[in-house]
Parts: sequence; C-alpha cells; structure tokens
Amino acid sequence: MTLQHTARRPSRTEAPRPLGPLDEDDLLNSRGVVTSPNRQISHESSNGIKELSVMSSRTLISRQKLNQEVWSPEEVARKEAVIPLLTPSLDLLSQSEPGIFGQIFYQNVFQNPEHAKALKPLFAGKDMERTTNAFGRIPCEMLRLLMLPSKALMTLETLSLALRHVDYGAKREHNEVFGNSFLRALSQFLIREGGVWDSDISDGWAWVYTTFSDELLRALETVRPKVEAVRSSWNQIITKTLMQSELSSDSRISGSGRRHSVSGRTLASIHGTRVMVNGGSSTKHAKKRNMLNAEMVEEDGADGHQRAVVSVGAAMAQRLQEGMAQSKEQAKFAWSEKHGQKLGTALELVVSTATRPKELERHLFKLAQRHVELGVKPAHLKVFESCLLDLLEASLSAAALENAQPAWKWLWDIVERTFVDVLANWETMQTSLTASWDAVAKYEDTAVKLARSFHNTLLDRVMVFRTMFKKRDEALALVFAKALQLLVACVHDSSLIETELEKISVMHCKFDLQAWHFEIFGQILLETLAQFGGQAWCDDYTEAWSMLYGMASQTFLEAIEGSRTSLCSALLQGSSKKVKEALSKAPRGDRAASALQVGVGRRQLSPLLWALRDMHLEVLEILLSDILTIRADRQCFYYGVDDLWKRCPAILDALVEFAPHLLEPLLDGHMWVSRETTDGLRRVNLWVQYIYGNPEELEHVFAGPLGTLVERLPETHIEVFRHPVIAETVNLKWHQFGRRRLIVVSLQQITCLVSYLVVSMVQDLPLWLLLCACTLWGTITTIQLAHGCYIAAWEACTQRCVSLDFKLCHLKVPRSLCQFFVQLRLVCCLLSLVVIVAMMLPCFDESSTLDCLDGDRAAPRVLSASVAFLQWIQMAELFKLHGKMAAVVLLGKAMMEDALRFMMGLGLWLIAVGASLHKLQDEENRPENGFSSAYNLFAHVLGVGTETDMSYYGTGQVIDTIIRAVYLGALWVSVVPILNVLVAAMVSTYSKAESMTLGLAIKARAAFVLRMEDMLRFKRRLHYFKEAGFDVALAFSEHDRGPSGGISMMCDTLQLKEHGSFARRVGTVLFFAGETGAEQPWPAHDIPVLCDMVDTSTERLPSQELHQQLLSELRVIRDATTRDRVNGGKALPEPSAASRHVELSLETLAALAEATAGHHCFLAIEGRVYDVGAYLPKHPGGSGVLESGRGSDVSELFRTAHSQLPRARAALAELPVLGTLPYNAAPLESAGNKVFV
Repeated sequence: MTLQHTARRPSRTEAPRPLGPLDEDDLLNSRGVVTSPNRQISHESSNGIKELSVMSSRTLISRQKLNQEVWSPEEVARKEAVIPLLTPSLDLLSQSEPGIFGQIFYQNVFQNPEHAKALKPLFAGKDMERTTNAFGRIPCEMLRLLMLPSKALMTLETLSLALRHVDYGAKREHNEVFGNSFLRALSQFLIREGGVWDSDISDGWAWVYTTFSDELLRALETVRPKVEAVRSSWNQIITKTLMQSELSSDSRISGSGRRHSVSGRTLASIHGTRVMVNGGSSTKHAKKRNMLNAEMVEEDGADGHQRAVVSVGAAMAQRLQEGMAQSKEQAKFAWSEKHGQKLGTALELVVSTATRPKELERHLFKLAQRHVELGVKPAHLKVFESCLLDLLEASLSAAALENAQPAWKWLWDIVERTFVDVLANWETMQTSLTASWDAVAKYEDTAVKLARSFHNTLLDRVMVFRTMFKKRDEALALVFAKALQLLVACVHDSSLIETELEKISVMHCKFDLQAWHFEIFGQILLETLAQFGGQAWCDDYTEAWSMLYGMASQTFLEAIEGSRTSLCSALLQGSSKKVKEALSKAPRGDRAASALQVGVGRRQLSPLLWALRDMHLEVLEILLSDILTIRADRQCFYYGVDDLWKRCPAILDALVEFAPHLLEPLLDGHMWVSRETTDGLRRVNLWVQYIYGNPEELEHVFAGPLGTLVERLPETHIEVFRHPVIAETVNLKWHQFGRRRLIVVSLQQITCLVSYLVVSMVQDLPLWLLLCACTLWGTITTIQLAHGCYIAAWEACTQRCVSLDFKLCHLKVPRSLCQFFVQLRLVCCLLSLVVIVAMMLPCFDESSTLDCLDGDRAAPRVLSASVAFLQWIQMAELFKLHGKMAAVVLLGKAMMEDALRFMMGLGLWLIAVGASLHKLQDEENRPENGFSSAYNLFAHVLGVGTETDMSYYGTGQVIDTIIRAVYLGALWVSVVPILNVLVAAMVSTYSKAESMTLGLAIKARAAFVLRMEDMLRFKRRLHYFKEAGFDVALAFSEHDRGPSGGISMMCDTLQLKEHGSFARRVGTVLFFAGETGAEQPWPAHDIPVLCDMVDTSTERLPSQELHQQLLSELRVIRDATTRDRVNGGKALPEPSAASRHVELSLETLAALAEATAGHHCFLAIEGRVYDVGAYLPKHPGGSGVLESGRGSDVSELFRTAHSQLPRARAALAELPVLGTLPYNAAPLESAGNKVFV
C-alpha cells in the first residue's frame, strides 16, 4: 500500500470532489467540505478504508437493471455540453459557505405568501442552520449525481434520497415552486459573488434541476406506498395486540372506564400512523387532534404501546423458537422473555427508520454484531422471514395483507442483506483483528510506541492537525493507545460501542471535526499499523482494520454531525451573540427545552453544563436568563423553571462549585413582582418548589438545593441567603415545623435551667422538692439521650454521615453529632446523670453518714451550677426564633474563636521568650520552668520585681540596664505585630459579620430547619410538601393565572426595598399579542426586555424614535392640566371635546352593533365608542378578536392584551369616535385590570 507524502484539505479553487447522497445529516458541513460524513472510505479507493455497501444495491433496484440502465446518447450529449458550462458556477458555490446560498434559497421559497402558507408546515420545528446548509448543498449534489458513470447509480442514490423525502412531506405540486425559487436564488447568488448569469447558464441549471427532480419524484412515488403500507400494517398489528391485551384485562376488571381508555389509545395509535405517513404535510388540525389524543391516553398510552410492542415481539419469539427447533442450524443461546422484548423493539426500530436508510443500516450493523455473538447463522434469516410473514397473516385481514406483504418483503430484503454481510464476514474480521493486534502489540509498551509514531506522522504531514494537538506528550500517546485497545475490545463486545465509544465521540464535538479529517486519520493509522506489523501484516488485516475503523468513524461522525445545530455551533465558539440568535430562532413552545438539552448522536447534552465546563460564563448567564424569562401569548404562559430542574437538576450544585456569582441571576429567574399597587401592597410570586425539595425525588434533605447552599456555598457569597427566594423558602419550612421543634426543645432546656439554678443556689431544700428535681432531670435527660441516640443510629444506617479525616484514620460520624448545640446537649445529659447519681448515692449506701438527697453536699451543687452554665449557653439557640438575633450565635462563635487564637498566639510567644530567658539565668537562681522566667521578665521590665527576680552572669547596674532595654525592645517588637495581626483579623471578622448579619441569620435558620426536616419521616415530609400548595397556579392579577410551583404574597414598599432582586423583576413578563402557533419563534420587535430597571420596547439599542416617544409621554404627564396635550407629536382633542359626542348606553351600543354590519365594528374602550372597522384587516391579533367584542365594553381586554398601552392608545386615537359611555357605565382602570403593564 503506497501513500502520498502529504495529505491536505481540498482547496477552494479546485474542482469539487464527488459528494455523498443528499442527506440531512450529510449537509451540516458549515465549511463546505464535500465528503459525506456518514460514508465510510472505500478500500478500493486511495484512502484504504473499506466502505459499507450501499443499502439499496439489492433491494431498491435489481442487479440486472443496474448493469443495463445507462445514459442515453441525448443525455450524454446534454451532459457534455452543460457540465463544463456550469463548472465556474460550481466553483463559486464550493468556495463559499453552504449557508450563504442556502439562506438566499430559503428566503426565495417563502417569498410568495400563498406558497409560504403551504410550505411552512414542512419546515416547522427544523433547525434553521441545518436547513440552510442543506439547501446550500443542493446544486453541488445535483451535479454530482449527474456526473455518475451510470444512470442506474443515480437511480440508486436518488431512491435512497427519496426515502428521506417521505418524512419531509414532499409532493409533486411543490416542484414548480422549488424550481423557480432555486433558479432565482442561484442568479442572485452568482451576481452577488461576481459570477456570470445568462440565458445559457439559466437553461443549463434548469435542465439539471428538471432531470434531478423528475428522477427524485419518480422514486418518491415508488417508495411512498411501500413505506405507508409497512407503517400502516405495523400500527394495525400494535392496535390489535393492544386491544386484545386490554380486553383480557377487562374480563378481570369490570367497568367501562377501562374500555374507554382502550379506544383512546387505539385512536391515538391510528392518528399517529397517519401523521407518520404524511410526514411534514400534516395540518394544524391533525396536530391538535394528536394533542387531544395524547391528553386522553396520558401516561398509560405510552406504556400500552410499549406493552403491545413487547407482546408482538413475544409472539414473534415463540414462532422463531419453534422454527429454529426444526432448522438444521441450531442457535447457541437459550430463549427467554428478554428475547421477545428485544425482537419487538428491533421491529419497531426497523419500521421507524425505514425512511432513514443510513441510520437504519447503522442500527442493523450493530444488531448483526450482537447476533454473531449469539450464534445466529445466515440460514436462520429465512426462518425469521417466514415467522414474520406468519405474524402478518395472523394479525392482518386479507385485504390489508395483500397490500402489506410486498412492502414487508421489500423492507426485509434490506434487513437480510445487511445481516448476511455482517454474519458472513464478522467472524473472519474478529480473527484477523485479534491476530493483527497480537502481531503489532508484541510487547507491553508497543501500543504507546505505535501511538507516538502515529501522532508524529499525522502532525508532520497535515498542518491542520497541529492546531488540534498542540502538545506531543506522552499523555496523548497513552490516551490514543487506550483508544486502540478499546477498538479491539469492541470487536468482542459490541455493547462497548454504545457506551464507551459514543461517550468519547461526544467529547470530540467541540473540535469541529469534518469527514475528511477521518479519511486522513484512517489512512495514516493503517500505514502505521502495517509498519509495526512488519512482514506478518497482510491484506486480510488491512480489510479487518478498515471495517473496524469505518464503524468507529461512523459513530464519531454521527455524534459530531448531530451537534451541528445553531446552538451547538454557538456553544463551540463561545459566542454570546450567536447564542442569542440561536435562541431567537427556536419555536416558542420549545424555546426553554432547546436551551436545556441538545441531541448529540443518541445522547442528550446540557448546554448549561457545556458552557460551564468551558467557562463561557457570559453564555451561561444568557441561557439562564432566557430559560427563566416568563413569556405569554393569548393561549398560555411559557416558563422554563420546570424544564430547568427536570432536565438539569445539578445546575445549582455546579454553580456553587464553579460560578457562585451566577446564583443570584438564577434565583432572580424564580420570582416576579407586579407593577401594580393595591392598598400599598404589590403581588410577589416566588417559584420555590424545586428549592424546597420534593420528598418523592429527594431522599436526603441535605442533598437538595437548600442543603447544597448551607454546606457548600463559600462564605464570600453568603449574601445569597438574603435573596427573597431562599429567605422565603427557609421561612416556609420554619413556620411549618422548625419553629415548633425549637420551642419544644427550648422549653425543656428552660425547665432544666431553672431547676439546676434553684438546686445550686438554695442550700436547704425539702426532700420532696429534691426528689421532684431528680425525677425531672432524669425524665428530660432520658428523653434527650434516647432521641439523640435514635437519630444518630438512624443517620448511620441511612449513610447520613460526615467524613472526618485524621492523619492516622478516617472516620464517618453521624451528621447530628457534628452540630455544636447537639454536642453541648449530650454533655449536659451526661453531667445531669452524674448529678442524679451523686444525689441518689447516699440513699443506697448504708455506710454513708449523709442523709438521702442531702442538700448540703457540695458536689451536687457544683455539678448543678456547671450544668446550669451549659444550659445557659444552649439558650443561645433560642435566638433563632428571630431572624436578626440568629446572627448573634455566629458572632459569638467568631468572637470565641478570635479570643482563642489570641490566647494561643500570646501563649506561644511566652513559651519562646521564657525558654530563652531560662537559658540566660544562672544555675542558682534559675526557676524550675520557662514560664517563671517569662513572669520574671515582665516583672523586671515593669519595675515591680525584686533584685532576685533575675540574676545573670556578671550582673551589674549597667549590664542590667542594657539587658532590660534589649528585652523591652524585643518585647514590643514581637508583641505589637502579633497584637496588630490578631486585632486586624477580629476587626475584619466583625465588619464582615456586620455586613452579612442577615445572611448569616438565614443560613443558621436554614441549617436548623434542614436538620429538623431530616429527622422527619417520609410521610410527614410529604404532608408538609403538599400542604405548601405548590400545585396551585400563581396569580398575576385577579383575572389571570400563571405557572404553578410556588408561593404568592403581598409585600409593602419597605419590604420591596430590602433586596435589589425585587426591582430587577418588576413586571418581567414578555407578552406576544399575535395568534400564530407555538412552533413559530418569538418576534424580536415584540419582546420587551428589562435593562437597568427600565422597560424598553425592543432588544435593540434605544433609537431616536424611542427617545422621542419617551419625551412625548413625559410631556403628557407635564401638560395634563393644559388644554393642548401632545402624544408623540400628534395633537389630541381637548378634555372638553368629548362633550361634543353623543352619550350611548351599553344597551344602545349593542343594538347599534347588531343593526350594522359589513365594514363597521363598534367597540367601547375606556369610556369612548370607536368604529374599528377600518382596522379589522391589519389588526395584529386578527379580525376575529375585534369582532368577538362587537357592541360591548372591551376596556379590560384592551388593557390586558396590549403590553405597550401608550402605542395602542395612540393607534386608537386615530380611529373615528362615535360617542361616549356614561361615567357610571365605564369601568375604571384598576390594578386588577392590568396584567402585564
């Protein structure tokens, strides 16, 4: 095998290389790379990598027709004339990004409103970037197909392409619209890029499009009936199986409700079949019907369908078991129930992917590998086919069977061909791979040497890879060696493909790999393997490694190509602007879901964690803000808080660990503050359900969001506890169970404290009073000890422990035993037992001279005083009853820690100075220890000591003065810095504590309530959770209800000033007044955003027009008492001008509206009667909204539906006014009438 010295990427100026079939997955290459991502590299080609056979080579067209059908002489002549003429156009298309031409093409398709209305359902829910890239590849793909040597080859690939267009909903009547749009877009593109567009080029591209489209439509009309027949018959089998299983259960369960659910599920299954067959051409009526059916079946429908699939698989497995028992080739595996389930799932997979040939072939390839491991032989496939036909005969009627049997044979031929190829060659490939790897990896370090040689060759030959692999280190070689070993292991265990290999492929999505990268990669890999294999290497080894690498590259490309969506591309680049653009294109109903989960291959990744992993914190903040924005249209609200916690439950843990400064924006998204004030109060909604924690989903309380904040939040971000969402969640739990528990414990402590003080202070107490005190102490002590031991044992059994690491050992201690007040309570209980024993001992000791419960004994009194002191310290926990007083506990603890540090520092200094003085003194006067020397130093320096305090060698008055001065300087030089450091630390601690007093208080209370909740039983916790009422929809006004999952409260102005989040979340509901479907994106010009607490009208920067509008509104306020009022530069009538109009009652208005028709439509809005007939055709919400209120007062609806009232009133002022309503008939504008203002 010979290779070129350099492998390079195709140049932009070169003629385009042959392209793969026009596949949605193949058209994602945003850089114009023309190699099909899903196509493996042919062994017969220069690349040396074996390609999987084309799926339709046996099934869609016969081999005889493949050899006979060629281009006609007229077609050959036409091709020879057209292709050179179109080559310059093709060069311009190849040099540009595919999305450029694709965007022009897409815009031309929907330029005509009539065509756009018919074609938009075909592209509903599609990613715009993927669609435009696909459109951009169409010209190159059509020319590639026309340049094939045989027309039969073009027919083969067109048939494969037609299968995908079955799901797209393509029809022959769409051809003319697409053809005209294609030529118009191509002319615009070529002229803009400096190319030539004349009549000859136009005729050439028209012939190319006509030839290609005719072949595609002919193939589409051939395969569509087969696909429809397969899907329809499969759904009939599922429906029949489902009804039989439900009827059998009805014989055991009486009642008609169950039968009703059966009919609902059957109806849903049938409608699902129609939608699947019709594909993109399904209408809105069909979608609404499917939604209705989904509501009818709810969760049981999906379970019923799955049960039916398993039942069909079990019936198929039973037939297979009987058929294989009669076959000459016996299977190696024993039949079990799981085989029935897998057979049903496999049939479902084959039916669902019948229109996606490459995906079907990939799945069949993996299934065939597993069947090789089970010992399935090619001869068994005939048994499979026979059993499948028997199943069809048993489940379908004669008419349905006649239509479905040819289609199923067509589909089974596809399955059989793939299985035969794999079953026949897989064992040989396994043997060759094992032998080749043994020949290559002879020694332990051979794999690493091979990896190092491979990377050096790759980086030396290809410049592109040098930017990907910037370091040539041993770690990279070791990783690649492990990857090779994983590839070899996949041959013997196919499950590794779906686990380890796909996991690695997802990790490579960020590198933006293309198909040509894998071609060069595989080429150099085969060369390196052959080099290390030496003379033992043969062509069989090359073919085996080609097939294995092709399988691995398919897995990688499937994952990478699946990530080429608008949002994934923006995340890869870390571009905030592109992230916003991608989110703005998402459908309204799926906007939050698209920002929370993206599909990469068969895996789902979280964009939030993706951005956090790459530390694109600005992108992460944009995603969080967009997900937690409340949006609304005329039908419902769109709020992503539920999706956020269900799809990314670890988001708060991740933010605490890596980006705690983003916790506040996350919590801001869980609240809403009304703009309207009622009796001095504003409504505040807090969605705290997931912060509170559902006991059914959260076994350990401290593992929830609130527990994560208490245990892991850095002290520098303690202000997070002051956030209203956290504070109100803690208060909710506090009022439910925390306060009651604290009061009970505190009453016990107060009772014990009073009794201990009385016993310790009063000497002569009556015997009965001492006996009562002992009984009280014993009872309370027993209760507290029993409760503490029970909680500790329960925590140890349920793994609620805290790890303590020591140098010699590692201990796990129950969580409650690590609490300061719990430890103090246990010490008090032990001392109380000692007091009781000391007082009761004389009663049982006959040799004692003291009377029973003698109160004159000193020991019980001392112990009672000690216990009273500890009980007094425990009373500090009572401060948690009040929010701000709870911080006193933490401040006292900080003060004690600072005092202890000060004493430790001073003690260490005294020890050091005393030791040095101890050495300086003579032996006769030397004290016994260094502490005496330190004392003598202080006394001598201060001048209060005696002459015998310090005696040095050769003492004298001068020497004594010098020594005193030296040690005095040393004292101040060493003590003053220590004092300054300690005092600075204390000042810093207290100033920080003062600024975070409220946060510390809430944290202390949160820790207490979590500890109390953790001690509750599951049923009790669930009761408190349901009692909170999270299932009730929160109100935005008297007439409007929003999303559920939180609490609603009324706050005064002072409360709203306590935290900045209240000001940031005032009226943050984005309202869309149109009636378009939820599959359409939010229009940018109708989305107000909150910027610096000013509600602007658009996402763009403030324009001059907006500035003038704001000034005009200010003039309206300023000149409200004048006769001339200005609104946006337009004069309005004077206040007295309304008297010129006729006063109409509501009854007269209704009669007038009923008598008039046609272009007139009378509405009463805010006290005036307007004729809005001229505005009917251009009303954004549709004419039906206006006509529904004809002849009535719609003031409340007017204020509710328009998020920007000044603009709406300005438009209303331009309409003719018929009259006014009486003052008592016009409803006043109140806080309850406004929703989003």
